[in-house]
Amino acid sequence: MDTDPGSPAAKAHGKGDPRPEVLGENTM
Repeated sequence: MDTDPGSPAAKAHGKGDPRPEVLGENTM
C-alpha cells in the first residue's frame, strides 16, 4: 500500500516527508 499513488501518505513518503506519523503509517 506504500506504493499506492492514491495514498497521501505514499505521496509524502515519496517526497521525503520527515514526519514520523506519515512514515509510521507508510511502514505499516
